[in-house]
Amino acid sequence: PQTSSRLIQRSATIQREQFDDIPIVNYRILLVDDSALARKLMHRVLVTLGKSASKSCQVHYVFDIQHAATGQAAYDMVVRSLKDGAAYDLVLIDFYMPQLNGAQAVCLMRVAGFSNAIVAVTSCTCDDELYTLSKSGVNYILEKPFTLKKFSNLFREYVIDRSSLNHC
Repeated sequence: PQTSSRLIQRSATIQREQFDDIPIVNYRILLVDDSALARKLMHRVLVTLGKSASKSCQVHYVFDIQHAATGQAAYDMVVRSLKDGAAYDLVLIDFYMPQLNGAQAVCLMRVAGFSNAIVAVTSCTCDDELYTLSKSGVNYILEKPFTLKKFSNLFREYVIDRSSLNHC
């Protein structure tokens, strides 16, 4: 009988063999929302998107998804990623959060030198707040609720199409 470690090794070998001829593309993504449920749902959207994009593009997308619950934590993580030379490819951020709201955090990220895509994912409907978000440095404001197709198009436009790793 095979031990569980042998089964895991065999499974890992099979997975590696499946992707030998397919390019593997890694993206680092930061999800920022004070709601754990919203982060979990957005995480699932990204996993689903990665699987569907991998099938349609003949590329295996691997998403390194990290989470932050406050604007301050997100800012700190972005600054750390810039210092480490491993900047996030995408930041998805809510507007309403403690410590720093989404607009304040985005503004600070841009001042720190973060130039990759930032998409505000929000249920915010107040014109003043939407204006503040648009002036903060976000690339796009995605209003909740949204469809997977809408998010997929945004991901392609703001991340894949701007990446030197574009294989589609």
